[in-house]
Amino acid sequence: MAVVRCPKCGAVNPEGQRRGARCRACHEALGKCRYCRHCDPQTLDCTYEGRREMDHLVDVDDVLLNCLDFSTRLTAAPAARRRPVVFLTALFLLIAASAASLAVLRIVRLSARTSPGLPLRMSVGVPDSALKEEGLDVSVTLSNLGENDLDGIEVQVAGKGMSALAFQSLVPQESYQNAKRGSVTAKIERLPAGELCELKFHFTANRTGRVPLLVSVTAAGTEGTKVQSVDAEIIP
Repeated sequence: MAVVRCPKCGAVNPEGQRRGARCRACHEALGKCRYCRHCDPQTLDCTYEGRREMDHLVDVDDVLLNCLDFSTRLTAAPAARRRPVVFLTALFLLIAASAASLAVLRIVRLSARTSPGLPLRMSVGVPDSALKEEGLDVSVTLSNLGENDLDGIEVQVAGKGMSALAFQSLVPQESYQNAKRGSVTAKIERLPAGELCELKFHFTANRTGRVPLLVSVTAAGTEGTKVQSVDAEIIP
C-alpha cells in the first residue's frame, strides 16, 4: 500500500498511488500527470519510453485513466511508532510544569516594566508540503488586541530553511521593506486597535527537504517580540 501525502493540503492518503485516487481531505486529484514520475517538470511532457515520441501531454493536470504507466512521485514519511501511554503522560506533565515556571517568570518580569508589551496576536500558516516547482507560501495574520493603534510593525521571516528558499513576492506589495540573505522583512505603518491584517510571502524553492522557519514581529514604542516557528517540506 503506497501512502501518499497530498501536495495541496498535506493530508496523508492510503492507496494514493492509484490513477483515479483523490485526496480524502481536499479532494485534489492525486493521479494527475503532474504527479507522475515520468513527467518532466521542465518540459511538462511524458518521458516514458514508448510514449514520449508519439503521444505528447496536452495538460499536466489531466488524469488519464487509460494510461497504464502512471507511477506516483508523491511520497509520505512512515508513521512514527506510538510511544507508551506512561511515557507520554510523564512528558506532558514535564512540559506543563516547565510552561508554568516560565509563565511565573514572565509575569514577574512584566510587573517590573513600565512600558507596555506587544498587544498583538500572530498566526502563521504554511502547508505541510509544497511542490518544488510551485514554491512556498507563508501567510502571517496579525490582530491588534490593544486599545491603541500600533505603528511601525515589522514582520520578519528567517530561519535555517531560508537557505532553500528565495524571496519572490509579498502581498500587499507596499508592505515590502527589504530582503537579505537569510531573511525578508515587511513593514506595516499602522494597525488600528481591534483590527487585523494579513501578509503573504511567496518563495521559490531551490531544493527539496524540510524548511524550518522563524517568523517574528515587533512594533515601534512597545517591548517584546512575538516569535513563531513553522516547518514545511518541499517535495519534488
